[in-house]
Amino acid sequence: MEEFMRGKGFVLLISVLFTATGQLGAQDLPVTPFTSGQNWEVGAKAMGMGGAFTGIADDYSALYYNPAGLGQVEDIGFFGSFSHIMLKDRATFLGEETLEEISFTKLNGLGVTIPVPTYRGGLVFAIGYHRVRDFGGALKLVDVDATSEYAYTVENDTNIYVGDFLVTVGGEEFQEGHISQTSFGASLEIAPDVFIGGAVNFWSGFKDYSCRFSEKDLVGVPPIDTLMLPNLILDVHYREKYSGANVTLGALLKRENTFQIGGVIKTPVTLTSNRDWDEQEREEEYLEPYYYDSDFCEYKIQSPWIFQFGGAFNVGPLMVSGDVELNDYSQIRYKTDPPEAQSGTMADANRDIRETYRSTLNYRIGGQFNLPSVGAYIRGGYGVYKSPLKDALSKQDQRFISFGASYTFTEQITLDVAYASASWEGVPNDLFDPGKVEVSKILVTLLYRM
Repeated sequence: MEEFMRGKGFVLLISVLFTATGQLGAQDLPVTPFTSGQNWEVGAKAMGMGGAFTGIADDYSALYYNPAGLGQVEDIGFFGSFSHIMLKDRATFLGEETLEEISFTKLNGLGVTIPVPTYRGGLVFAIGYHRVRDFGGALKLVDVDATSEYAYTVENDTNIYVGDFLVTVGGEEFQEGHISQTSFGASLEIAPDVFIGGAVNFWSGFKDYSCRFSEKDLVGVPPIDTLMLPNLILDVHYREKYSGANVTLGALLKRENTFQIGGVIKTPVTLTSNRDWDEQEREEEYLEPYYYDSDFCEYKIQSPWIFQFGGAFNVGPLMVSGDVELNDYSQIRYKTDPPEAQSGTMADANRDIRETYRSTLNYRIGGQFNLPSVGAYIRGGYGVYKSPLKDALSKQDQRFISFGASYTFTEQITLDVAYASASWEGVPNDLFDPGKVEVSKILVTLLYRM
């Protein structure tokens, strides 16, 4: 009976492709829920200003950016938003370049703000749901010719041959999912135009990942016999579900409608992840698999503390805002052994994180211009999310530019629309160049006041 063993080419293809989608896009890098996917803004007003909203925070989205700002809301309001995301992912493998394009339409957020009459100052509550990270992505590598070293045995190991074969290899992967927060928050005006606030955030979400790799022998003529290697097809799939909780604390100070400043502390969240995983291998696409394995595991991973500071200045009809955010990714910690896809113990994984990741200082700037004659605003913004990797090049940072506008139809109804476009390059390695990733998002928000 003849047995066949996958050679170097197929194994290397798997190791390269398995981390191709997302921000990292390279081999042997620890991938966590806090470092993969795309971080997007909440609310079209904030996104239109590049997310520079910590020092403004004057609508429902303050529940996410700075809960202290909720104290500026004067009316009971209902908030809803939808998003449309478009992604382009370029890749080069063995000299062949490919482009994959996908899109997603999703509910982005729902919420309500409730001011409470007080004898002095103000008290406002808010509750809502909003997405804070998207995992959508896709990558497809066209079939390309390559040389792969194979070994096969014949007649109970009496003959062994090792040689090079001409093969065609290809692969594709698809990933979707998100992390969202259901938040309960409140703000108290402790002195004229001085607000403090906080929110409790319950995290949830999922990541669904699937990939297929294939390799087919083109020649298969070893010196001792004429032999065609079979088609090799490997399918891998896993689904993770996330849950956790943390707290956001904020403060905001306003001065006579000329400037305002705000600061936020976000405590770490320990995400509990449940992962179902399966893998199967077959010789032809429609045959029963000759290899199948599946497993279930649970692991816990903790994010770092996050500190944000922002301010805004008003000059007539123009408002200019800016934010900075400190996020030390090297302080991400596994609280249990990592999932089986990442080898090693909890100590090994945390050592890899300390050696691979760094502290980043992200920044965002934005502007808003009031058109009082038509009851509208126009907005623009720019931001940079630094790559969490040590020694990363500037082209691997996520940079985005945004535009937005709003129109108040009546005293009760306001429509906000924003568009943002981000791009970055993955981390290349010896075999695979992830190329450039481009992501665009359209966000529409409707606010109804009672």
